[in-house]
Amino acid sequence: MTTQNLHGVAAFLRLSSVKLAPLCLAGVLAASPAEAAVISWSNAGAGDWFDSTNWSLSVPGSTDDVFINNGGDATADSSSGFYPGSGTLADTNDLNIGYRDNSSPLPPYGTGSLQLNDVGLAVGGDLRIGVTDAPVFIFPQGDSNGLLTTNGGANNDGDVTVGGAASIGEFIDGIADGTATGDAAIAGDFTGMDAGGLIVGRTESLGDADGSLTVGGDVSGFTSLQIGVTGLDSEGNAAGVMDVGGSLSRSTTGGFLSVGTMAGNGVADGSLTVGNGVFGFNSIGVASGTADPDATGSSTGVLTVLGGGVHSGGDGFGFDVGSLNANGSVLGFADITGDVDGYSIVEIGNARGSATETGSASGDVSITGNLTGLDMGALRIGRTESLGDADGLLSVSGDVSGFTSLQIGVTGLDSNGNAAGVMDVGGSLSRSTTGGFLSVGTMAGNGVANASLTVGNGLNGFSSIGVGSGTADPDAMGSSTGVLTVLGGGVHSGGDGFGFDVGSLNANGSVTGVASITGDVDGYGIVEVGNARGSATQTGSAQGDVSITGNLTGLDTGALRIGRTESLGDADGTLSVSGDVSGFTSMQIGVTGLDSNGNASGVMDVVGSLSRSTTGGFLSVGTAAGNGVSVGSLTVGDGIFSFNTIGVGSGTADPDATGSGGGVLTVLGGGVHSNGNGFSFDVGSTNAAPTTIGVASITGGITGYDLIEVGNVRGATSTGDATGYLTVSDGPVMASAMRVGVSESGIGVGTGTVNLDHTLVSLDDALTLGAGATLSFDVDGTNRGVDYAAIDAAAAMLDGDLEVDFSFDPAPSVYDLIVSDSVGGILGDFDNVYIFGLAASVMYSYGVEVANIGGFDVDVFRLRIFGMDGGEVPLPGAALFFLSGLGGFAGFRRLRKPARRALA
Repeated sequence: MTTQNLHGVAAFLRLSSVKLAPLCLAGVLAASPAEAAVISWSNAGAGDWFDSTNWSLSVPGSTDDVFINNGGDATADSSSGFYPGSGTLADTNDLNIGYRDNSSPLPPYGTGSLQLNDVGLAVGGDLRIGVTDAPVFIFPQGDSNGLLTTNGGANNDGDVTVGGAASIGEFIDGIADGTATGDAAIAGDFTGMDAGGLIVGRTESLGDADGSLTVGGDVSGFTSLQIGVTGLDSEGNAAGVMDVGGSLSRSTTGGFLSVGTMAGNGVADGSLTVGNGVFGFNSIGVASGTADPDATGSSTGVLTVLGGGVHSGGDGFGFDVGSLNANGSVLGFADITGDVDGYSIVEIGNARGSATETGSASGDVSITGNLTGLDMGALRIGRTESLGDADGLLSVSGDVSGFTSLQIGVTGLDSNGNAAGVMDVGGSLSRSTTGGFLSVGTMAGNGVANASLTVGNGLNGFSSIGVGSGTADPDAMGSSTGVLTVLGGGVHSGGDGFGFDVGSLNANGSVTGVASITGDVDGYGIVEVGNARGSATQTGSAQGDVSITGNLTGLDTGALRIGRTESLGDADGTLSVSGDVSGFTSMQIGVTGLDSNGNASGVMDVVGSLSRSTTGGFLSVGTAAGNGVSVGSLTVGDGIFSFNTIGVGSGTADPDATGSGGGVLTVLGGGVHSNGNGFSFDVGSTNAAPTTIGVASITGGITGYDLIEVGNVRGATSTGDATGYLTVSDGPVMASAMRVGVSESGIGVGTGTVNLDHTLVSLDDALTLGAGATLSFDVDGTNRGVDYAAIDAAAAMLDGDLEVDFSFDPAPSVYDLIVSDSVGGILGDFDNVYIFGLAASVMYSYGVEVANIGGFDVDVFRLRIFGMDGGEVPLPGAALFFLSGLGGFAGFRRLRKPARRALA
């Protein structure tokens, strides 16, 4: 030991609670390496430390290297008659208790014990307890056994100070096996001088190591700590147990703490319990594994912090529980009361390394407090990059923040192992600055990824979130399942978030994602639920289910897609929102993409309104552009606004597409309004080969669209059949034109039904009814457009069927169902007219006649109800109708079809 180290020990002791006798302290300060001697315990039995007859030379001093190796038991007791006086320490340079080397080949050599009662111990050099280091010759084996015990009293608390390194149960070297056993029980503080590490149970050779350290006070001042560690290329096993009643710390930040680390082929088993916090270690590993590809051992590590938490005290590198870098297996546990902070990377249950390595990892961490990173690294829980499996669990009662990215249950690129990750956060989960990504159950390899994340009070600041998502690697064939639960506070990107993705993938494999979120979700450009992305040759299937108790708000920069496939794989997405949905340029629900061969299913329920912040974009529900089947359903509680184009059960113009599409749109109130120059509102129409069916039920009217199409086959060569059903109630319909049940090709069959209830339809241009059209009017009274549905159109081409349904027994009256803006404005005729709800004795007539409306003669399709005796029908109000001459029938044009009665 150098003079500098000796002075350091003396300085520490001066600052401690121990009162050194002036003579003793002077001896420490005056010592020099030149005066050092080797002194051995010579009593084969029990004896007094302060009795010189028990030593080979004399009672040791601070410059002497001391050995208790002969099986004897030394005791230093303040009540002994040999004790020099109050404050005197048992002091040495190096102290070796139960130390076996080449000079002590035969038992009982290599064993010994030291007990101190109310006497402190000052070791200026290294402390070795139960250490084997005999590389040349050992007979018959390399056993060593050392015991150190201190008890406090009025004179001293039972403190131990070490100027160098401390080893308790270490097998360094030996040509034979055996066990190095070290046991230390220190009543007071155990203090280093920042000049060496502390080892409790480590093997570097063929032999085993077994170390145990119990400290009643604080442990501090060691550059590193190793507890239950197998060294590089070692074959033996290592076990280490360390219990600290107070705190565990470094005087300056840095160094590492390892509990149950495996770098050899044996078993490493480490346990550390700390009563009042861990401080100042740059790197902490609990049951971690080496990067040595030849190591095949295993390790188990347990860290328990009863209070005070874990703090790096600066820019800590990593906090690692149950992770490894190559082969073997590791199992780590950490139970921490108090905050954990100051580490850039936190890894739990991760199997790192290349895709050919077989190491498996399991980690379980519970933190009663907050977990805070440094905004410069990742938090990874249950991730594999190799052939091995990874299993990670993290529970935090408070908040988690300060990590650039989070990965939970993830299989890495080219990996073949499985990954499982679970994370529970009682408070919030956030980034200090916006950006980065959060992955829950992401698949990029060939194994199974399974993950769950539960957050109590909001998820904030992540630019990209993926739950049950898949990689773009075309070679990956694995699967993933991810579950995200946010119990309150919602999900917020905090800025220009890129994407929120649940149950979607980019290539092969299969994924399932589930998210249940209480609170608003906002700040993401793209939201995707259950989408199978990629090329038409990829087979990945996707399923996603999202429930949001709150609003969903985008950035007006991207799409909302629910159940869309672009590949051979199937897509299935469900989204439920209790509030409003807004801020997306387009929405696709149950859509098969161009050239795709998979099937798509999408369901979206919105209790509030569905809107764009600015007018434009499109909304597609059950659209077919590929060769599979698309099925989409959208229910909205309080209106749809500002979409330029809406398609429900529509088909693509791609001539090669052979699939089918089915869509259902239900608007419970508020209607559908483009709020500008909307292009089209399309229900159940097709452009080429796809067969489509669309159903739309709209309460609150439809306004602002140039064209409303229902059940039409567009295109001169289109072969697909189209079926559309549109029901509108309690609101106006305002558009340029409406086409129903028209087939432009004559090949595909167009079937369209429009049911109107308490609705006035106003068309600037034409109403066109094809052969497959059914036009249905509900009649609840005589007030046109209010009590009974009606249509105003510049022109009308009639065909197909007309249905009129009375909900009451009418008096003789006139119902103008369709009014044009000119004489000759109504052409064609209905093939069939059905009148429902009238008594069998009620007479009626219907047809086109000329009426004066607002001072202009126009064509009107009119239904007249006569009395039961065929009595005359009262004329409409003079402000609306004008009939001249010849009684009640003078203004009639010839009925194009005979009036018929529907069966009662």
